[in-house]
Amino acid sequence: MKIVRVASTFLNGPRTGTNQNHNVYESSLDRKPMITPPISANVNSDCGEQYLLVPHKGDISVMSLEHGQHICILSPNDDKGQGGDLTLQTAVIVKLKMGNMSNQGINGNSDLSEDGGMDIDTLRYEFVVLGGFSDGVLREWSLSSIPYEKKTSFMLPRRSFKLGRVDGHVSHLTCPAGSRSDLLYALIASKRGESKTMTLASFTLPACDELSNERTLDAKSCAVVCTRKRSIKASDVEDQNDNREKEVLTKALPFCLVSHAIETGNGENDCLVVAFHKKGFLVYHEGTNSFVSIPKTQVDSDVCAAAISPNGDDVAIGYENGKIDVLTSVLIQSIDYTRSGSDKVGRFHPRDKVVSRTIHWHSLPIKVLTYLGMKGSSASPSLLSAGEEAVLVTWSIDRGLNRPVHTFPRLAKGCITHIATNCHPDAPLKSCTDIIVKSMDETIQLVQTHNHSIRWKLQGLACTVNECVPPVQAKDAQSLNESLPSAILLMDPKSHVPILTRMTGAPGFVHWFDPKSSQVIGELEVAPYNRISRKEVHHKSYPRPTVTHIALSNLGNDMITIDTTLSENTGVGNICTVDSFTSGGNDLSDKMSFATNIKFWAWSKDIEMNAKESGKGMPYELIAAMPAPHGLMKGSIDALGLSPDGSRACTVSFAEGYFHIWAKSRASIVNKMATTSSFTPSWKRLCKIGIPSGYSRSDDEVSSLQGSNLVSFSPDGSVLAIAFGRFITLWDHTNATMLNSIHAPESLRSISFVRSPLDMILAVGRTSISLLPPFGNGYLGKASWTYRLPEHDEKHEETMTLSLVTPLSSRKELAVAITFSGEKKSPFTKVVLVDLFTGEAKRKQDGTIASWMINGSLQSLADISQIKNSSSSSLEDALFIAVTHDNEMLLLKDDEDKPNREKLESAPRGCFARIETATKALTSAAPPFLENHTAKRARMDDKFEMTTSFLQNPMAGTLLFDSSALGSDSGPVPTSQLPALSGSFVRSFISRRINKTS
Repeated sequence: MKIVRVASTFLNGPRTGTNQNHNVYESSLDRKPMITPPISANVNSDCGEQYLLVPHKGDISVMSLEHGQHICILSPNDDKGQGGDLTLQTAVIVKLKMGNMSNQGINGNSDLSEDGGMDIDTLRYEFVVLGGFSDGVLREWSLSSIPYEKKTSFMLPRRSFKLGRVDGHVSHLTCPAGSRSDLLYALIASKRGESKTMTLASFTLPACDELSNERTLDAKSCAVVCTRKRSIKASDVEDQNDNREKEVLTKALPFCLVSHAIETGNGENDCLVVAFHKKGFLVYHEGTNSFVSIPKTQVDSDVCAAAISPNGDDVAIGYENGKIDVLTSVLIQSIDYTRSGSDKVGRFHPRDKVVSRTIHWHSLPIKVLTYLGMKGSSASPSLLSAGEEAVLVTWSIDRGLNRPVHTFPRLAKGCITHIATNCHPDAPLKSCTDIIVKSMDETIQLVQTHNHSIRWKLQGLACTVNECVPPVQAKDAQSLNESLPSAILLMDPKSHVPILTRMTGAPGFVHWFDPKSSQVIGELEVAPYNRISRKEVHHKSYPRPTVTHIALSNLGNDMITIDTTLSENTGVGNICTVDSFTSGGNDLSDKMSFATNIKFWAWSKDIEMNAKESGKGMPYELIAAMPAPHGLMKGSIDALGLSPDGSRACTVSFAEGYFHIWAKSRASIVNKMATTSSFTPSWKRLCKIGIPSGYSRSDDEVSSLQGSNLVSFSPDGSVLAIAFGRFITLWDHTNATMLNSIHAPESLRSISFVRSPLDMILAVGRTSISLLPPFGNGYLGKASWTYRLPEHDEKHEETMTLSLVTPLSSRKELAVAITFSGEKKSPFTKVVLVDLFTGEAKRKQDGTIASWMINGSLQSLADISQIKNSSSSSLEDALFIAVTHDNEMLLLKDDEDKPNREKLESAPRGCFARIETATKALTSAAPPFLENHTAKRARMDDKFEMTTSFLQNPMAGTLLFDSSALGSDSGPVPTSQLPALSGSFVRSFISRRINKTS
């Protein structure tokens, strides 16, 4: 039982509504993409390949710069992508002198190719990646080992370091390069008393002469940057004049750290370090060991982006009001000021003589600034800027123009947060103008600036909020974090890849995500909306649509979606009070309403051919749409179900008190079977059925938790099951007749028909799981089982929550996800495999319960056991795919017990089996006896023999939670032992039985 991470978000993991984790220059994290110099495994460096390093929450992904394909992952430990509790704070590429052990692998063996014919690089310098983690440890990976790690997928650190004489964790790293390439500067975040401080320290990275577990580096503290003066006791300092740390007071802590090496003329370099904060920036000159503080030039706005020119003279500063100030030769003036010493004659502060030039195009805050150019080049560098408008703006500063020379609009569906340039001297000439653009919608793309075209584009797992400010929401929501719905995860029958929707990073979209490549291979825009909505800095973002429900047929030819959004049209939908769009706070309110839309989609072969040519979109065609299908005022949809063949659908609205049956027109089905070119399907509302008295439930009882689904069709589509509270009602949707009603132990949040061989109903509540016969125990025998989860584990002082339950159809098992939380422990989730027949937990060969342990909680869990691809090693032995609340996608694998495929294919089917193809199903020429007589029933049971596994059936559910189980009822009679029956027979039989009993 193992877990493999296949994808995660680029920015901070947890979903949040604040901009602290999405404004990259206000965050404590420094995760920017990096382009490596050409890396070669042999002496011929001209054949080197460039890579793209993309930092994640706990590791670094290595991708090919040429085509964007995934190469491997730089992992901090041997957990293979899980990373544990480690958080990556910052990373930097360092040019390092080669040592005696530079060519040694992580296990001490030389890096040789499989044929042994490749020469090892013996150049003087090597390139390494140095990453700073939340545990205060710096970890190093050698880039020259990447060509050998393409098949291993994961690459472990070569060395680990800790900085001595400083406390805290490294939040930012920078390397000035030049002749002193092994010199690095770091910002070390710590908390002293009630105030947060950052220490600027320098250290030297030694050559790799030995492979040690962890080594302490001597770090030199340059100064402590703090927002107020600290109070130091005299007893803590022996000599305050000599040993006291230099203290630099600023109005805000730095958010960005850059450095530059200036040639002095004698073959050496003079280092310059610039730390930007929202009120200005600090310039540290290494030669004089002194600081120069330069305030911002825009009085009414704060700094939110910055960059220094390749020549090391100019500084570009971006503000929240969208303006950009270019300070000419400010760094040279700062050096001259520090070298002048205490001589006041002719000594002017740079803020008094700096030449500033203001350019303005953006209307919203600048999020990223960078210069496109190479150090030492005679060509004038260009300035690139981007922000919330998702427009890449190019400026030519030396030409004296106050307008941009080029704008690249609609580059992404979210704010642009990072731009990485290929400024390495050894890079090929054709790629010197290539840049990497990273956006909040989790897209990475390579843009060629010479012709402004996109060479390749990758869409990642878009689960985090792609807005820099929280969007407008109803005032009854306590916080945006609580109002964010969990992502919907299901498998696509056609492409055999996971489908994700209701994602906060891609509102109104449905994504087809490929775990093998860790990217989105297709998308469908269900609900278009204006992404760039606010006009001023203090405005809130306009409401975003949400795909609340989605349903697919078994073949994937039909799809139904439900989307909602806040609308200014108060004549439609539920009216609510929202915060004002234009108010800087929550002092003003507006009236809006929730508008609901139902949309019917069909797979189109014509669009499929065009999609293959363009490589965009998914071939689903919108064939019908209806706003407010359940009424204008109170018409919210709480549940959606689609029959397996895609011919019937059901929507339930508890606010309206009705459920609607939708039908695809019979003519369209005939045309579809005839495969005519004029196929035009259509949908209509077949009937509107009121919820019977006694089964209605109030709006506040409607569950909006993850995995909730209160409607389910039987496998043949003849019977419809709808849950009302703790009651499950069975309906003949053709005649609008209720067939039967069964009850569960508690109010339900999800029901589903379990496929062959049981034909039972899986009912999931907040603390209970039940397997119930749909037509009563008198007909099917006592084959049900139920257990309830204890709310509190007194032994471990933990609270247990039943989060998700997912059937494993290929192995007749269930996956039960239980979240444990406590005051003294971090929450974690235990996913247990349960036998569907008995309710017992599956055990491994050593007798322990088969389970997976996951940090945090889960958003979604889907079964992928039936999808097998021999060419993909990542999906081999994978049973489930899960999305955590930290926005990581995990594969849950079982490498101990592989199911017997032949036995599963010959399993008997049940009464709802019209669409199944099992060849050895139990059949009968005559229906079973209907009389309720013991002798006749016994003779009928003798006709269908019971297997030994059903006779030896202990109490169901007793082993799921070890000693904490509460027990349940179970019986030896499975539904599958009855003959296969048609839907018409079931309806007539149940109706007759109900009439007799009444």
